[in-house]
Amino acid sequence: FANNLLLPLWLQRELGYTATWAGLVVAPSGIVAVLLTPFITRASGRIEPRWLATVAFVAFGISFFMRARLSAETDFWHFAVPMMVQGVATSIFLMAMLTISLGEIPPEKMPMATGISNFVRITASSFAASLITTAWDRREALHQSRLAEAVTAFPGSFGQASDRLNGLGFSDHAAAAATAHEMVKQAYLLASIDIFWVSSLISFAMIILVWLARRSAAPAVPIAAD
Repeated sequence: FANNLLLPLWLQRELGYTATWAGLVVAPSGIVAVLLTPFITRASGRIEPRWLATVAFVAFGISFFMRARLSAETDFWHFAVPMMVQGVATSIFLMAMLTISLGEIPPEKMPMATGISNFVRITASSFAASLITTAWDRREALHQSRLAEAVTAFPGSFGQASDRLNGLGFSDHAAAAATAHEMVKQAYLLASIDIFWVSSLISFAMIILVWLARRSAAPAVPIAAD
């Protein structure tokens, strides 16, 4: 959820995407998940849920790893492809984790168990939204300070960039402002890459926790998830 929030926020805030185009970048995740869910549901009765969860976390990790290799000049399709991989992960993840967590719950306790499960998931998503935006801004401030350290009065890349902008008709102040804007843009890129890398590592680490769970059969009654 945190990464689903971060990507369109980054696209709109720093890369100039409209809300519509940012939504189109994220849309493949939901479309792929909807298309694959019926097939995953049929397969879940024949495949160990922990294996399904393992595949889901591997797919999540690959998706985040692919996003960690993006740049500010990446085109639309290279943003959308990792979301397709995440759609595969999402379709498998929901079924596998519900089976693992609710597979041994007696039918009479299923409404209470599903309510608690949904409550925890929604609460965690709320915390994720706050944590991811805070971490993103703090990492951006760190990277911006590191980039600013390279801006000096001595000859170097900053001076060359200023000279080129002056040659295009920019005043000294306008050239400095354009350079500062680009520096902030690159700082947010580096902050996003940091978060995608960490998310990828967390996804692979979660596989260990999956195999600490007991083997669980498919639940005896259908599970309704919002």
